[in-house]
Amino acid sequence: MSDQPFGRSRRDFMRVAAAGLPFNVAVEAFGSELQLSLVARGLGIGLAVPEALARSAHRESLQRVDAADFRNVLRIRLVHGAPSGRLVRPVALVRDALMEKLESDAIVQPIEDPIA
Repeated sequence: MSDQPFGRSRRDFMRVAAAGLPFNVAVEAFGSELQLSLVARGLGIGLAVPEALARSAHRESLQRVDAADFRNVLRIRLVHGAPSGRLVRPVALVRDALMEKLESDAIVQPIEDPIA
């Protein structure tokens, strides 16, 4: 239980509060199946990616609401020490493979990394 929402729910809280609507975080639940289980039992609302909803055992008990103006932003950073010697190529390969996968799944639009 929390009256001070954190992480993703904090951003959601700010949006709802700006619209003048009530917002109370009763549970911070990790894992999409647990979240969907709670929503299916009438204990609130939740956000889920289509894949999680499709494979959920609770999908028949849930009502999907399309929100055309909703933007879910994903920010990913590959963090590592300054690669040297034998680590330069592996770090570059991991970075390139991650970007390729995210781009092919249309999860992310690459931006220039200000830290690079």
